[in-house]
Amino acid sequence: MMNSQKILFVIICFCLWFILAGCGKQKTEEIYPMPDESLSKIKTLENEVETLSSKLKKVNQELQVLGAENERLSGRYSELGEWADRTVSRFGPGIWYMGDLTYPFFIKPVKSGNLTEIINELNQRFRKDKLPEVIFLEKEKNTVIVGVSDDDQLSRKMGSFGATSYMNAVVFSLASPEDVSCVTFKFEEGDHAVPGTYCRDFLKK
Repeated sequence: MMNSQKILFVIICFCLWFILAGCGKQKTEEIYPMPDESLSKIKTLENEVETLSSKLKKVNQELQVLGAENERLSGRYSELGEWADRTVSRFGPGIWYMGDLTYPFFIKPVKSGNLTEIINELNQRFRKDKLPEVIFLEKEKNTVIVGVSDDDQLSRKMGSFGATSYMNAVVFSLASPEDVSCVTFKFEEGDHAVPGTYCRDFLKK
């Protein structure tokens, strides 16, 4: 009789354990689900991260190339500016005028180095070519400040090439005396010309 009770007790315990174990497994699956859809989304995100990382690496490489090219061009620009400065100094005071390049040509010396004489000579040529005249405003230390007779023509009607050639001719001419290095233009900004201070080394100050 005792043995039967023990066997019955063991059977009951086993059944309870089986039932409880089954319920626990079901609850665990309900609390921590991991369906195939979630696994697919995780894989997709991982692939996107890998793709973006690859693109970022490529962009960084391109930036390095552009940085090196910018440094090279900056060096060339500085070298050109130094050449221009030395060239103007070697010719001395005189008239620089436009040609088939944006950089002007030296065409006539003005031994006196007088700014009024240089401006008058330039304006004679500008009038002949129907271009705006230079208007002297004042001189501050090594900088000559000028305006032009027709802002709209310079900044909007001469094109980028014409406006750049014109301003270079003015800068090289007025900055040819030893006591002048830069020219400040005062006019209304347009699509082809920007006011500001320009020096004979081509660098906008």
